[in-house]
Amino acid sequence: MEKGAEGAEEAEGAEGAEGDEGAEGAEGAEGAEGAEGAEGAEGAEGAEGAEVGRSSGRETGEIT
Repeated sequence: MEKGAEGAEEAEGAEGAEGDEGAEGAEGAEGAEGAEGAEGAEGAEGAEGAEVGRSSGRETGEIT
């Protein structure tokens, strides 16, 4: 009986380890989404910069 109980505890421990891996995977996915969001923000900033450059060019009559 003791051996059977020890086996059950080991199985639970293995499941716990799998759960930790799943949590790490979820954190990694969240990190990737955050990075994509940051890239999107940088892209938006770039677009704004281009618009500012164009509008200042219009004011001076030097559109590039």
